[in-house]
Amino acid sequence: MSNMYDPIETAMYDMVHDFPGGAVKLAARVNMNAGTLNNKINPSMESHHLTLKEAVNLMLATNDLRLLHAIGTELGFVCVPVGHLAGVSDIEFLSVFSRAMSEVGDMSQAVYEAFSDGKITRKEVELVRKETVEAMAALAELPSRLESMCDE
Repeated sequence: MSNMYDPIETAMYDMVHDFPGGAVKLAARVNMNAGTLNNKINPSMESHHLTLKEAVNLMLATNDLRLLHAIGTELGFVCVPVGHLAGVSDIEFLSVFSRAMSEVGDMSQAVYEAFSDGKITRKEVELVRKETVEAMAALAELPSRLESMCDE
């Protein structure tokens, strides 16, 4: 698809067309007519639009979250998974905590390296961004893990 459309439109289109079997298979999975789905994700089709519920159902069916991330970016947010957890042991929590600290270390290393030569390159910014999102995702999982261990 051409870059003439905005990132949200592109994410919707790609989510459907990158799904194995495309719109036909995906539409059947979410109980929608394939032609209707194609019209709703076609950026040139002004009269058809996905509802929010349809968009969520498509993301759940495809496990493709590009649309969620495109919306987050448009609104100035970063989306990070927190997981759905139950019955986590102390050892599992310590493992998650250690991984989170490792991710924070990776982010810190990327920042250190970006400043080490006195110049910040686009590649360094992107690496810091990537490592920061990974650290945030790992840290965001910690409260969910603790909540699954809560006795109340």
